[in-house]
Amino acid sequence: MSTTVNSFTPDYAIHPGEYLEEVLESREISQRDLASRMGVREDYLSSIIHKKKPIGPDTALKLEKVLDISSNIWNNMNANFRLFEAKLKEDAELATKKEWAKEFPLSWLKKNHYIPNTRNIEELIKPILNFFSITSPDVWQQYYKKTQAVYRNSSSFVSEQKATTTWLTAGIIKGKTIETEPYNKEVFIENLHAIRKLTCEKSSVYIPKMTELCAKAGVAFVCVPLPPKVHVYAATKWLSPRKALICLSLRYKTNDQFWFSFFHEAAHILYHSKKNVYIHDRSTKKDKNEIEANKVARQMLLPINKYNHFVERGKFYKSDIIAFSKQYKIAPGIIVGALQHDKKLEQGWHYKLKEKIDFTCYCE
Repeated sequence: MSTTVNSFTPDYAIHPGEYLEEVLESREISQRDLASRMGVREDYLSSIIHKKKPIGPDTALKLEKVLDISSNIWNNMNANFRLFEAKLKEDAELATKKEWAKEFPLSWLKKNHYIPNTRNIEELIKPILNFFSITSPDVWQQYYKKTQAVYRNSSSFVSEQKATTTWLTAGIIKGKTIETEPYNKEVFIENLHAIRKLTCEKSSVYIPKMTELCAKAGVAFVCVPLPPKVHVYAATKWLSPRKALICLSLRYKTNDQFWFSFFHEAAHILYHSKKNVYIHDRSTKKDKNEIEANKVARQMLLPINKYNHFVERGKFYKSDIIAFSKQYKIAPGIIVGALQHDKKLEQGWHYKLKEKIDFTCYCE
């Protein structure tokens, strides 16, 4: 049986001077007499009672000696009041940031239970900041402006910064929940070969298995659907020196794009700097790291010499593609995707050979 403890956070706080005034009245002690007993000026004591000054540690100790009320009570009351004042000030400042909050994909954040399902924008500002682990909208702007250089050549990050960062942050949050072994490059390479053998399986088989194999090598693998207006295929980020993240957006729900995106991100982990965040979208095609990641992904997925010979033959009937895929144990949809990328096939041809994946259950 579980016990739920409800925490009560009052929307008020008592200034210690107010409590001091009540104590003096109840004990019929004058401010002048108390000031004399404490060895302080009467106007100083009056400023505390009128909430113009806080009670410091020295004053709390003196009040303890004269009134026999613990200095901890005075200090705690003073700290609580000052914290309450700070919260009121923060709330007033945040209330002016409604337009900032509206720039985020609020419906997407609500749908995925990252923020409350309310239409009151003011009530969403703090949950948005909590989602990003940032203290204020101004700090958010400064932080992501400062870190923009690590988002390798992505136009999506520049043009749709808030939505793209929201998607990536959701991936980071999900990735942190996955327990992994410390990153080991050799183990990762070995496990990538094992993952490559899964391409002919159904997604219900290969996604859980590849998640497990990645975790054993120190890589958290997650799938996070895109918010509106974001056109990203995938991203790679190091969560720590011993743990990497691969986040797929599932922008195209077919197995050819899924597998290419996964191995593309794996190449970033294997061969590129841990300091950068790699966001893969159409704008990154000319970046040298992205070009290299594309090359490595293709080499990992396809038997290159055999594929080139297959292309030279120029026979791309359905039966030819299926026969090639069976011979080299690779999903036919991947062959179709490669041929379309190489402009050997029109985009609509052999579309049924691609596996259409329902990612709903993998994105929860």
